[in-house]
Amino acid sequence: MRLLRSLWHPLAPVVVLGVTLPLATVLVPEDWRGWLVLGSVVGGLLGAVASIAALRSTLARIVVPAGAPATSAQERVLLRSLRWLLAFVTILGPPVMVMAVIGALAERTGQGSRQAMFLLLVPFFFTLLGWRLWQDLASARRRRAQGLEPLALERRTWTGDARLDELLGRTPKMTGWVALIIAFSSALAFLSLRHSMLVQLAKVDALIAQGQYWRFFTASLVHEDLTALAVSILALFVVAPIVEVFLGPRWLVAILVGGGMAATATSFAFVAKDYAGTTGAVAAYLGTLVSFAIRQHRRLPPATARRIAVHGLTTVAILAFAGELLPNADNFAHLGGFAFGVAAGLLVDPSPRVRSAMEKAREEALAAA
Repeated sequence: MRLLRSLWHPLAPVVVLGVTLPLATVLVPEDWRGWLVLGSVVGGLLGAVASIAALRSTLARIVVPAGAPATSAQERVLLRSLRWLLAFVTILGPPVMVMAVIGALAERTGQGSRQAMFLLLVPFFFTLLGWRLWQDLASARRRRAQGLEPLALERRTWTGDARLDELLGRTPKMTGWVALIIAFSSALAFLSLRHSMLVQLAKVDALIAQGQYWRFFTASLVHEDLTALAVSILALFVVAPIVEVFLGPRWLVAILVGGGMAATATSFAFVAKDYAGTTGAVAAYLGTLVSFAIRQHRRLPPATARRIAVHGLTTVAILAFAGELLPNADNFAHLGGFAFGVAAGLLVDPSPRVRSAMEKAREEALAAA
């Protein structure tokens, strides 16, 4: 009975649907897959009901005495957020997963199958977010049952060290604007009549050889499909905020432009196929961050060094994924952008204020250890 009670968890329906539906899609005959799509829609609705019911009953097992403090605003926000997330994932996740597997099975030997499988990662990403929300919600509920205030939610830091964030006094606002511009220009180019705008902006070797040199700049601002745009924006948000916090918004834009042009030029020199996308510029940010971390390692607080290492490795994984799975990705462009970023990181020094902030934060972190 205790085992069954532990399995009755708000995220249990999400996990069950995430395992059984892709497996069923692979095993059932092809003629039945249409019914399976319909079943995933109905199953998603039932899963949402089951998740909300499990959330209510699981919270009820954390008994709150009559004299306990009133529900805090933090607990109410967490509960509301988790309810909406559970409904979103369980209703939309199953059809997305089934359609992704069907797309992969229909194009087993092509790049389209790999792109379709990428969609499977989306529901699981939101499931991890739901697990974090549940942990915070359960903690707030238990502390209220003990008559205690909920723990403050972990404050987001850009550098990994809250004190360094405070000393720097910067937030990466320009990164958001860059992502918005890239998303807008990509959507505009893709939705233009017969993709005419995309054709005018992407890297096409024959047209560059005829004198259309603007393509070295514009190729980094457009994407040929939604999957490529999503991967580029994800990689951008992993690495660009750290670069902006340390070097400032002007260098962020300069590296985007220079790294994108270097990536396109490298692709033009070594690869004959067309190219478009921001991953080459993201590789430039990665190269800049690597050079910065090596040059400033004696000034970086330990938490910041770990943050740079984790985000750097994550960016490498995303770029490797893009180079392998996206049909129009170009690893030569990634190498060209990375080389430009390394050179930029060697030439650009952080301001005296940033160097002083890093040294002070490092001293305080080591003293507190």
